Amino acid sequence: MKIEDISLYLPKYLTPKTDKQLKDEIRNFCQGVKSQQFYANQLLEEPEILQGDVIEEVPIWNYNEDAPKFLSGKILVLSNACEISPENLRKYTPNLLYSPIVDLNRWAEGLKQKFKNEVVNIDNLVKAIKNQENSNFFYLPNLQGKECFTRLDMIFNMPVTEQRYLELSKNKLACLSNFAYFLLQFKLSIHFCRTQGDAERNNRINERP
Repeated sequence: MKIEDISLYLPKYLTPKTDKQLKDEIRNFCQGVKSQQFYANQLLEEPEILQGDVIEEVPIWNYNEDAPKFLSGKILVLSNACEISPENLRKYTPNLLYSPIVDLNRWAEGLKQKFKNEVVNIDNLVKAIKNQENSNFFYLPNLQGKECFTRLDMIFNMPVTEQRYLELSKNKLACLSNFAYFLLQFKLSIHFCRTQGDAERNNRINERP
């Protein structure tokens, strides 16, 4: 895809300056240059919860233990802002979709302890995560001084009442920049919507006895 074609998928509310900046960031990313502006923390004071916001002290189930247990930690919001906003009146309580945020280096060290003969493969995996090459991993650089990631195949949900929405908005730690938000949407699209999948569904249905 040419950089000019990407304009079709960019938000229309951007000013000419921010539109050019976002295109430059995307062009640099395609050339292997890391973005210098991954977060837009001027949005932290805003009460609205946006897709891609990092929030702390959110309940998470840990299923990796013999007995699953409840934890509290940092998460990345996956829900669209309008789907959870209390300003949109509904006759039901919406659910917030989110995925836990993990310390990349700590996670990698745990893998190396578990798979002692595959250190090189683990290092290559870490490199791929940092380069945003894995469709189910979203890398979060320099999040409170740490390299982190979240997995798009590890999603939790919880009901969001108006009171809980307000509590969550007060616990925001970071907001994604235009570039990082575009990258998140791109990876979500690839992870969940592979229109060129290998399943010919109609033929399989017709072949059933």
